[in-house]
Amino acid sequence: MTLQIKPLSSALGAEISGLDLTKPLSDEDLAAVKQAYMDYHLLCLRSAPLTPPQFAAFSKQFGEPQLQLVRRRRDEEAPEVAVHETTYEKPEDKPDDIQMIRLSGWHTDDSFMEEPCRFTLLQSIKIPDSGGHTRFCNVTRAYSELTDDEKKRLEGLKAVHDYDTRRAPARPTALTKAEKAGNTRSDPSTGYHSAGIREKGDLL
Repeated sequence: MTLQIKPLSSALGAEISGLDLTKPLSDEDLAAVKQAYMDYHLLCLRSAPLTPPQFAAFSKQFGEPQLQLVRRRRDEEAPEVAVHETTYEKPEDKPDDIQMIRLSGWHTDDSFMEEPCRFTLLQSIKIPDSGGHTRFCNVTRAYSELTDDEKKRLEGLKAVHDYDTRRAPARPTALTKAEKAGNTRSDPSTGYHSAGIREKGDLL
């Protein structure tokens, strides 16, 4: 198979095909995938479903995986992989207010950590006929398109990036230093700035 990279939009995203994700990538293909991530920020890889151990092995080619905070979601065979079930068995199981679902709002993964993960890998096992979208946005581009005055307003400001939420059954006793992070972050390998996103999609 030959690696193919197809851009999906002018804002972000590329589709990658021609790889066997059940096997380690060659050095050349791995370098190409990493560069595509830097260029397009979001990658969609065509593949047959991977088992949790295969998915964990694939992720380790990009760095050391971080364990999912919600322990009950961790796969027994590959704890680096968290399994989320988002299907409602009955119509009445769906909440009246979908915003009460923790993962439904706009958010930046692990922004409450001092060193957030560089990548988030998702694998969809069951896809509905309609709906069920996972949406992404390019916060680097969002920051770059701010006016100079808006960028100056963000510089030096602090925001609370907190894993706590009004929907959480238990509340933390105190915030960590990492949770009191800045409004913008810089990618150490590119120097690109990006704007943080909080729960409802507002630029912080």
